[in-house]
Amino acid sequence: MKEFAPVPAAETQVSARGPVQGEWLGYTQQTCELEPRATAGQVDLSALPIYNGQHVGDGPDVETLVENATCSRAEFYAAWRAAGGCSVGGTACVISPDLLGRTLHLVLATAVADGFDLACVGPEQMWASIARSMAAGAHGATHPYSREVIETVLHRFGRVGSDGVSFELDLSRIARWYGVQALKKFASTEAIMVDEFMIKWRSLFPAYFRCDLDLELLYGEFARPQHERIQYLSRSTLPMDIKDRFQQLFRI
Repeated sequence: MKEFAPVPAAETQVSARGPVQGEWLGYTQQTCELEPRATAGQVDLSALPIYNGQHVGDGPDVETLVENATCSRAEFYAAWRAAGGCSVGGTACVISPDLLGRTLHLVLATAVADGFDLACVGPEQMWASIARSMAAGAHGATHPYSREVIETVLHRFGRVGSDGVSFELDLSRIARWYGVQALKKFASTEAIMVDEFMIKWRSLFPAYFRCDLDLELLYGEFARPQHERIQYLSRSTLPMDIKDRFQQLFRI
């Protein structure tokens, strides 16, 4: 039977570790085989101080975090910018949600007032405009809107342009941020009519700033106990167990 005929042996190469077949891709004497696979890098920012505009104490700088992170530099900066990471006085920290929202509001208001192109926002020009308005106002020179904070907000709500310097603001990301704030403010304790919520959502934006609002941007952030009503649903309040989570969701 030809199917059981022995296959002619491939050319054998002799080495110090014994014979190695020429057609083999590898050789090992281990009792098991380990197969590497790609995994997402991990960045732990939980121990960093939260910056809300006040003084930040001593701590590691951003470069130290990059060197100690179990991921590539590109993965680190992607997670760093998504979390609102910022360097204040050389110390790595995370901007508080309150300061992040106030700075975003100021950036958008300045863009409207000074006629910035939202598809090409220069961080230096934006910071200079904000610094002038702050100096002319009641805050004077003491305000938390530093160059680093402004650039952090531009990274958080935009993407670097083709020139590698300017930023293109992501209107969908901005609209989602304001939508989540509207849910927390107006629909956290009881359900609200969808039409009424859309009006309140629009009212949170700076004057004369326009972007498209769509309830689909907020999927995953609210529940719909009735057809025409929505209510804010915090993910942190849901059980981690998938069975208990579905039970709680179906009770809403």
